[in-house]
Amino acid sequence: MSTNDSKLFSSIKYFTTGFRDSTLESIFKQNGAIRSFYLTETTTHVICDDFDSNKSELEQAIEIYQTPIVNSNWITSCLKCNTLLPIDPFRSVDSNNTEHLFRSCTFANANLLNEDHYKIYALVTYYGGRWATNLDDPNCTHIICASALSINNTDDEIINNHRNNDERLHIAYEIQSEKSHLITPDWIIDCLNANRLLDEIDYHPDLLKDPNEPMDIDDDELDDEHNNNPSTDEHTPTK
Repeated sequence: MSTNDSKLFSSIKYFTTGFRDSTLESIFKQNGAIRSFYLTETTTHVICDDFDSNKSELEQAIEIYQTPIVNSNWITSCLKCNTLLPIDPFRSVDSNNTEHLFRSCTFANANLLNEDHYKIYALVTYYGGRWATNLDDPNCTHIICASALSINNTDDEIINNHRNNDERLHIAYEIQSEKSHLITPDWIIDCLNANRLLDEIDYHPDLLKDPNEPMDIDDDELDDEHNNNPSTDEHTPTK
């Protein structure tokens, strides 16, 4: 007989506002999930099949704990595939609300210049994202790069022509992983336009046409996406 640790959902501690199917919750628990009757820092998932009706109850999960909220289809799909699937396609949210689009994201700046740094900071935090000063912050999910890292074929030294930010960009490339994506600023704009989180692999800085040419951030695009953003003068982030 398998132990609880070997079961599919053994790493899941969930809070729920109610299942459409009570039988599914029983199966969920039989496969290792543990129910929490209160939202805490150790809650890994909130299961909700009717976000609009439970919006006020879920504010704590969104604002304080940043706990992902998924519908029960995630459980069904995981059982069918016998693996824990990515949660993004199963998020339970208000389909008309982009206010918290980046609520599961923590960003850091690799080599944006100050002016662009502040614009992007204002945009992602307005839409629910967090900002990390250090690139190696354990919570960091996205590192924003204005240019790619290039190799000098003469002496094999890593160089970058985007002012004096080569050291941070070098570090970013060293620590990139499946949990810490390198992206260009376009990923943020396109996610907002699509009202969903897009695949980061399509926005890696190595895909820039000229990896040595720093990326310009279009002020008009930022203004269109963020024309209601309050002033950030009082909360200036550090890199």
